[in-house]
Amino acid sequence: MTEDVQFQRYHPVQRALHWLLAFALIGQGIFGLYMVSMANSPQKIEFYNLHKSIGLTILVLVILRLVWRWRHPPPPLPAGMPAWERLAARASHVLLYCLMLAMPASGLVIGFASGFPTVVYGLFNLPSPIEANEELMHFMSSLHFYLATALLLLVLVHAAAALRHHFLLKDTVLRRMLPALAGGLLSIGVLLPGTVQATEWQTDYEQSRLAFIGSQSGDEFEGVFEEFDAAIIFDLEDLDNASVEVTIETASVNSGSGQRDSSIRDEGLLHVERYPQARFVAESFREIGEGQYEAEGALTLRDTTRDVVLPFSLEIEGEGKDRQARAEGELAINRLDYGVGQGQWEDTSQVGAEIVIHFVLHAEATGS
Repeated sequence: MTEDVQFQRYHPVQRALHWLLAFALIGQGIFGLYMVSMANSPQKIEFYNLHKSIGLTILVLVILRLVWRWRHPPPPLPAGMPAWERLAARASHVLLYCLMLAMPASGLVIGFASGFPTVVYGLFNLPSPIEANEELMHFMSSLHFYLATALLLLVLVHAAAALRHHFLLKDTVLRRMLPALAGGLLSIGVLLPGTVQATEWQTDYEQSRLAFIGSQSGDEFEGVFEEFDAAIIFDLEDLDNASVEVTIETASVNSGSGQRDSSIRDEGLLHVERYPQARFVAESFREIGEGQYEAEGALTLRDTTRDVVLPFSLEIEGEGKDRQARAEGELAINRLDYGVGQGQWEDTSQVGAEIVIHFVLHAEATGS
């Protein structure tokens, strides 16, 4: 991987959930081993209920992480990564998620089949959907152990692969998950008392616009992407913790011409079937004038990532949670730098190489 993608890290929420689940699973495993070694006692019953409560929490967090991953796909893998390694990475992630779901789910079934009540953090009893069944309990207990063993082995392989990327390949695969743990915790409100929290913003997609200007046969034409998602954390007083991630559905392109849009979606240009999303990620911002800013980030098209500097203007009105923001900016790129121009479309005599991306974003504050 080149330094082209050094700014393209996982979203802060993804990073926070990653490390929260990692520590929770490790702690839960150690706690479980200690718990089963105890002699029967009231404290052992209490520990079992706590173990089940934590397992239920882990299950909820895994589901939340899957939903977030679906809404915010991870950064692309390094361009130079071999095909077998890409396949292994994707397969290991799928297996990790399956095990992280199966582990707590099997634990809950053990609790239900045992006939003992499942008390969630001492607050309420979780109703059992099945009758007590000792045979099922023993079977699920064995399965729970084997799942835990498989998860431990896979986590060790996962960690070893990350360390290999960092120390041997010297790329940014590990760093894009490591550095902003604090920023991820910040974004979901896991903060120490008195810590300043950057503001999250909800985009008003009705008023916002993501457009581009290209040229065809010497004449300019304008188009828009009708579907995009913007995750924004930004505070004028805390630019160090600001982040923006925009995910664009490439098939939503609309230039006012069905024939032209079909060509843009074709494999020679955006190839939307293979590359359904484009992405812009920025985590470095600076003020360059009154109401004027620059965002240093990474733009990804067709799995090709390049560093870019995006100048934009910003107006914020109101106070607290009633704040309204309007941002507008423009960025010129060469489409060929991103592989947008394969075969006959590499010729720029009819379709120009320069594409100007223009956006207007309206958003309202959702944080303090």
